[in-house]
Amino acid sequence: MSENALKLCLAKLAGGTQLESGELSAFFDAILDAIATPAQIGSFLMGLERIGLNREALMAGARAMRAQMVRVDIGFPTIDVCGTGGDGSHSLNISTATSFVLAGGGIKIAKHGNRSMSSLCGAADVLEELGVKLSADAGIYKKSLEDANIAFFFAPSHHPKLAYVGPIRRELGFGTIFNLLGPMCNPTGASKQLMGLYRRELLVTMAESLQGLGSQSAWVVHGANGFDEAVLHGETEVVELKAGNIRQFTISPQDAGLTFSPIEALKGGDAVYNAAAMLEVFKGEQSAYRDAVVLNAACALVMADYADNLKMGAEIAAASIDTGCAMQALETLKAITIS
Repeated sequence: MSENALKLCLAKLAGGTQLESGELSAFFDAILDAIATPAQIGSFLMGLERIGLNREALMAGARAMRAQMVRVDIGFPTIDVCGTGGDGSHSLNISTATSFVLAGGGIKIAKHGNRSMSSLCGAADVLEELGVKLSADAGIYKKSLEDANIAFFFAPSHHPKLAYVGPIRRELGFGTIFNLLGPMCNPTGASKQLMGLYRRELLVTMAESLQGLGSQSAWVVHGANGFDEAVLHGETEVVELKAGNIRQFTISPQDAGLTFSPIEALKGGDAVYNAAAMLEVFKGEQSAYRDAVVLNAACALVMADYADNLKMGAEIAAASIDTGCAMQALETLKAITIS
């Protein structure tokens, strides 16, 4: 995209006009190729937020990132469980723990994540504290998925072009479209996904974008009080993509046979604190953290057609914990990554 074309796009955004799909794609390419300047990138991101993110913007950004990411060909289908972050809750690492519970049940999980950006402890932070060595080796990924049913794909290793954008995003100080694009770009091309979204107004837009990008099945969830996961302290809004259809509904902990817990019960800390809490869950301790993990695992199981309903999904998830299978998935992953 030429300098003049970049400026024309920015002028349209400044005037309150949505960009066409081709313009969006070209601008994202210019960002990832470090052609657009920091000032232009900041203006572009601000302009998108001012007008309102739509399906075209999400799809254009995701396609640009997918075209330049370092892909990993696993050879079999995978599922991803992740949140967009940005909810400001500083809760325990629920999606990471959920991933091990699912892996303990024999489901292949391609967990895609990063270090902490806005939270106190990101997926990569807690995994390192648990003894998992971060790797970008395709052989380790495949062995991990074959033997442990789970592999962790460290986002910076697969999206190196985003390094140019990182400092700009930090200087802006607010969530941008890039907070949403990362979870849409799993390196294995995971076609089934449980995605937590902190922006309620984008639930349907995100599901429609995943549909347009070829996802087979997805639950996009938004918990009460702005959480990017299914919650115990209230209702969770769900937008489901399945068999090419999109529908909306709400769920509660009671649907999975679980009880209400206050927000404060899931307050997290640093990597040391969160890792210790996760191990207690895997050892079978009864807690709100366990229930939150069981609820989110149940959501993933229903989404991926491994359970008929949330109560059945919760029973499967609890069994993965109580039989030691979730802990075994973690121990196997550790052994593979440090070997």
